[in-house]
Amino acid sequence: MATFPLTQYIFESQFSTNYTLAFSSYLLAILPMLIVYIIAQKWIISGVTQGAIK
Repeated sequence: MATFPLTQYIFESQFSTNYTLAFSSYLLAILPMLIVYIIAQKWIISGVTQGAIK
């Protein structure tokens, strides 16, 4: 078990970086948050605007 930055470090070495694997793992890590945001976008934006307007 490792944190996200440590797992990303696996794809880098001293002389090369495997960009294909690195960027695909970034996408897989951010995909659940992106899906939740797209589904709940209406409620998130309405909550932000209600908090900003007095």
